[in-house]
Amino acid sequence: MGHLSLSSSLNQSLSLSVYGIFRRVAFDVTDIASALIFYCILHSTCMYVHQMTMHLCVV
Repeated sequence: MGHLSLSSSLNQSLSLSVYGIFRRVAFDVTDIASALIFYCILHSTCMYVHQMTMHLCVV
């Protein structure tokens, strides 16, 4: 009986740690994805503004 409860508690802690690792990895992935999206938006906005200013300077 004691062995069974020890095994189940070990299994529970293991699944919790795995869940924590997965959650941390998921948070990292979403952070990286949002940073990439933000960078792409910023980059395209800068390119657009640069093109508009070049166009205005030419005109």
